[in-house]
Amino acid sequence: MRNVDVKRQPAIDVPARAETMT
Repeated sequence: MRNVDVKRQPAIDVPARAETMT
């Protein structure tokens, strides 16, 4: 369900959050 939050965040914050998810 965190994927929805990532899509809502700006493209600049997406990579930063994607690293935390992995």
